[in-house]
Amino acid sequence: LSQNKSRAKLLYHHWIASHRIGSNRIASRPRNESTESDGPMSTSIPLLSTSWMVVLGILLSLSSRLPTSRSFLLERRAVPSRVGISNSEARSRRTNRQQILGSTTPSGRKRAVTISTNRMAADGSSSSSSTSSTTSTKPADATGFSLSNKILGTLDPCIVKTKQWMEDYAHLWQAVEEQERQGIFSLAQGVVYWNPPPSCRQALRHAVLQQMGGDGDDNDNDNDPLALHSYSPARGLPELVEALETKIRIEHGMVHHDVTVTVGANQAYTNIVLTLLGDDNGNVHNNKAVVFAPYYFNHVMAIQMCAGLEAVVVGPTDMTTGVPDIDWLRETLNNNDNENSNDKIRLVTLVNPGNPTGVALSREELQKIVDLCREHGVWVVLDCTYEHFFHAATSTSTTAAATTTATAGERTTTNKTKQRKYDTNPLPTFPDDPHVVHVFSFSKGYALAGYRCGYLVTHKQDASGGQFLDQMLKVQDTIPIGPPRLSQHVALGALQQGEEAKETPSHPRCLYSPGSKEWVYDKYDTLDASRQLILEALSSLPQQIGGSGSMYVMGKLPEDLSRLSLQEGEEENYNSNGNGSDNDYNNQDEPIDVVFCRRLVKDYGIAIIPGSFCGKPGWIRVCYANLPPDRTKIAAERLRKGIEELTRRSDAM
Repeated sequence: LSQNKSRAKLLYHHWIASHRIGSNRIASRPRNESTESDGPMSTSIPLLSTSWMVVLGILLSLSSRLPTSRSFLLERRAVPSRVGISNSEARSRRTNRQQILGSTTPSGRKRAVTISTNRMAADGSSSSSSTSSTTSTKPADATGFSLSNKILGTLDPCIVKTKQWMEDYAHLWQAVEEQERQGIFSLAQGVVYWNPPPSCRQALRHAVLQQMGGDGDDNDNDNDPLALHSYSPARGLPELVEALETKIRIEHGMVHHDVTVTVGANQAYTNIVLTLLGDDNGNVHNNKAVVFAPYYFNHVMAIQMCAGLEAVVVGPTDMTTGVPDIDWLRETLNNNDNENSNDKIRLVTLVNPGNPTGVALSREELQKIVDLCREHGVWVVLDCTYEHFFHAATSTSTTAAATTTATAGERTTTNKTKQRKYDTNPLPTFPDDPHVVHVFSFSKGYALAGYRCGYLVTHKQDASGGQFLDQMLKVQDTIPIGPPRLSQHVALGALQQGEEAKETPSHPRCLYSPGSKEWVYDKYDTLDASRQLILEALSSLPQQIGGSGSMYVMGKLPEDLSRLSLQEGEEENYNSNGNGSDNDYNNQDEPIDVVFCRRLVKDYGIAIIPGSFCGKPGWIRVCYANLPPDRTKIAAERLRKGIEELTRRSDAM
């Protein structure tokens, strides 16, 4: 009860305002003044003891005369988050806001909760019972302000939710005198532990100093169209676009293609979805896109918010190989050609190397899908965010890497043998297929996630007859107008990392250095130990997948995992911190892998992604690039212990 003193005080004032008991007398009378006619209750109201306030708070919470008391208490109980708000807090805020508008009914409140917790099942259906006809933002009396059904039907951002768990339980993992707990380790969000290339710092410094006149003094460049504070061209800075066109020509053989720089690969994908998906002739079904589960959640979110929940068609993946089901896709596209079909597929999305599977698909496997989509007039988006993240157990190709030293004013070169993964594991791209749109990112290999810079590549004579770029620029101009100049300067610096980019009198500085990808390969090599540690941590699970590409592995939880054992003692501990709501641990509809992952955060100080967030309930996704190898060792041990103990506890029950 002592923890609820402040809440009781707030409820006390709420009660005074709602029932108007002696409010005028209280406002006008000195605190120590009373009259006999007022009676003991009115004289004691302003001076209620803390104990009576607590009792009053409990009574008011149970009172049928105050239907807002519970939601009011929950809203006061919620702790603001630096990274976002939990579902429970969002529900409480939304309910309280509707009550203020005078529009909340029990049914309206229930619909809001259903919408906010909506999830996509692996078969493409919604795990929620709601449909487009039940996701109305207006309660029954239709007096409230509406929100977009597309946004309300979009998946909740799972990274924000995972960070919220970490914040909720951070106090349990702070350093204490007896034990250094080192906080909660995150193997959830897909980030790399290393810093950007040194050439990025040089590019950043050069761009800022140039803006300031070169010597740190303010430079009068208000009318300079190239100033950092000016809008960038819609497609990106000309020098960055030129460097990227050189890169894709050298690395991928793309010679008849256009590059558009975007605010990260996610914006590139959103641009594509908005350009390709639409409501043709009033037919909402002619507006669908295929993803394969387990999918990248932000792809599904982009489709949902741009084209609606019904636009997502989820196909299966062979979880022993990580290869999308080509037979399912063939049957689906054959039905797509049927004039009587209600499902018109316009877009198929692939991620290679895979997120979340961690599997690198071969050219032969991808070619089958590309060819099939061409036959049926369907676009393919190939997300190449992890373009240089291929893991090869052995390499059969070596090359001589030049090492330059200066001797007596002359440059001499010695050779040493170095493996080049790019020769043995080339990224499959499809430059000769105009219906394929490629997406790339600077966030992973070059560690520029915070700078938000990516790009998409389209064929000059794309499958729409060359209209795609011009039409997509409508989206580009509406959302970012142009990518931030400073981020583009840093991205250009990343492409210049390497010996070939050094400027000498006889070798002018180039915009793109092929050595930049070798820098990424060297960094990716440092993940070998971390990858093995995580695979060993998952070894007690019935099945694993991944490790051949990107930076993820997935594991399947035991099918007999007990929800009861995972929830044991959780509600009391969770609510004692003042976070969440009663529903967070009593929700029997919550997938078992979500409960499992939250328990890992609380009891073992390790955060990972539930497979349900990727359309694969009963699985988990682990990123092995977040931490340096020495800290990954600690995180992997926590993960191993958590998996073994939580699954053993389930077996015992």
